[in-house]
Order: sequence, then structure tokens, then C-alpha cells
Amino acid sequence: MKVLIEKGASGKPTLVVEKGRKRYPVYSRHDPERDGMRFHARYGAEGVELYLFIGLGLGYHITPFLHSPAVKRAVILEPDEGLLRKVEGCEGVRNLLTHAKVEFHSGTGVNRFIESLKGRYDFLFFSGYRVLAYPTLRQIFPGPYADVENRLNTALSLLTNDALTIGRFARLWMNNVFRNLAEPGAVHPISELFGRWNGTAVVAGAGPSLSATFTELAMARSRIYLIAADAALKPLVRHGIRPDLVVSCDPQPSEYYHISGLRGDKVRDIPVY
Repeated sequence: MKVLIEKGASGKPTLVVEKGRKRYPVYSRHDPERDGMRFHARYGAEGVELYLFIGLGLGYHITPFLHSPAVKRAVILEPDEGLLRKVEGCEGVRNLLTHAKVEFHSGTGVNRFIESLKGRYDFLFFSGYRVLAYPTLRQIFPGPYADVENRLNTALSLLTNDALTIGRFARLWMNNVFRNLAEPGAVHPISELFGRWNGTAVVAGAGPSLSATFTELAMARSRIYLIAADAALKPLVRHGIRPDLVVSCDPQPSEYYHISGLRGDKVRDIPVY
């Protein structure tokens, strides 16, 4: 595969990818900027502040989104390092990647970004998001683009579901915090846990993303001190993972469900705070 930057009829640089004996122009040779405007007109959505683009190209399809005051952040993911090396010297691409609204990841950094999405709660403050791939680039790189798009959408869905769980129980949790503060005699200081473990501690919550980490937790189990939220106890134990400590932030009768139905030898001697 060869990536070529050619001067178009309009004088603007344009991008051509050669695969085998075929040439694939990514943008129009006559007016590549108009291609970008058309892409924005078709896929820009009212009320969306965050866009995640798969594929950098020469950026013509991304720039119009950055010009919109409604767009607050643009994440650009370029899986192909060869393409990046070819285009990164272009003035338009340099301007794009240094834009204040842009976050850029390439090559193996794309995988690290997708993995990091489980903790990107800053994305939840935008009023909507959309994942976009430029059609011509998707046609040229069908396998890598489809893989990134599927994993990206899955990670974003998990992030959104975690946020919905937090939002659903936020008021209840805050009420319980203030109620517990009014009864200091029943509260055990966190200092009781100091010195319990030297090394890495991991907290397992009960959000939708927990199921995606069972294998990783099991592999690392002997090297970590595992703290589980009460609602995470059953899923962990049923996957053969025994935590060192269970924390219940809301110890009411209904919370008994989280520890009921488990074999005694599986949970015996696990302290509950």
C-alpha cells in the first residue's frame, strides 16, 4: 500500500491511497474542502458536543466540525501509523492536531485510549457524542476501522451505563452519608485499614463494566489486595474471585441480598466494613 499526497486541481493537497493496482482518492481533486463541508452537513447533529473520528486523512472532513461553536471536543483516532507519517507534515494536518478542541491518538495509542474510556468521566459532561468514520477511508481500511469502531462504541456504552448507575443512586448515597455523619459512634475510621497490605490495591465496583474485568482480576489476584463493593461480591465469588475486604456504604436490610445465597466457605472470614 502507498499513501500519496498530490496537488489537486484547486491547488489544495489531496490524498490518494494505492492498494494493489487500484488508486483510491480520499477526497475530490477539484475541491477537497467542499467534500469536508458535505460530510459535516450530512453527519453533524444538533446538540452533539463531542465527536470521535476514526481516520485522520488530511483532515478536510474534520475541520468543519471544529469551526462550529456547538462542538466542544473532537477526538481523532488514526490506527494506521504509515498514513500518519505521510500526512503529519502537511500544514493543514499540523494545524488540525494542535487545535485546542482536538485530542489525537494513533497506532497502539488508539487501543490505550479505548481502554482508558472506562474512566473518562469528563466525556459525560458533554451534551452528546457521535462516532464517525469518513466513508472513503472506511472503504480503504475496512478491517481496522470496523474493529476500532466496534470496540469504541462498546466502551462508550459501558461508560454511559456506569454514569446512569451513579445518577440513579446519587441522592440515596448522599442521604446515607449525612445520616451516618450524624452517628459518629457507628463509623469506623479508615485508619483501621492502614498497614493491611503493602502493594497494589484494587477496588471492584458493581457497575456494568465489572463483567469485562473478571479475567484480568483473576490473573492478577495473587498480586493485589482486592476491595469489593457489597453489590460486587456475588459476581466476583461466582467467577472464582474472593475479595480481601467488602465495603457496604448503605448497610440496610435490603442490602442483605448482596451477601445472601453464597456458600459459607466462599465468603467466611472476609471482613465487611
